[in-house]
Parts: sequence; structure tokens; C-alpha cells
Amino acid sequence: MAYLLISPALLLSGAFFFLPMTLSLLWSFTRYNGLDAFSWVGWANYADLLQDPEFLQASRNTAVFGVVTMLIGPGWAWPQR
Repeated sequence: MAYLLISPALLLSGAFFFLPMTLSLLWSFTRYNGLDAFSWVGWANYADLLQDPEFLQASRNTAVFGVVTMLIGPGWAWPQR
């Protein structure tokens, strides 16, 4: 009975979370525009991404934002007892 009750949640989780996540991972290794047939390129997309200066700058900005907010947030909340 329990499996019958949780089956809708499992089906919806699979359809709207796990399936898109899996497909996007597979498509990240291909050259695919959503309309034409895809061609397998392997790690070439990731190699191109690591050469892109905009991606590297965005990664640095994200890292700095994460570190600064993790330092400021707890430090700001600490004295407020």
C-alpha cells in the first residue's frame, strides 16, 4: 500500500527532475542545438568552456561571492544573541 501511495511522487520526481538532469548531462557531451541531430564531441565542450575568459571570470565572481557571504552572514548574526 505504501508503494502505491508514493508512486505519483516518484513518477513526478522522475519526469520533472531526474529525466531532465540526465538528458542535460548527456547533451553536454554533444554538439546539439535542439533541432538537428546531435553529434558526440566528448569533453570538447568542457575544454572550450575552460578556455573562455567570460566563464573563468564568472567562476571567480561566484567563488568570491560565496566566500564573502559565508564570512559576513555568520559574522553578522553572531553578536545578536
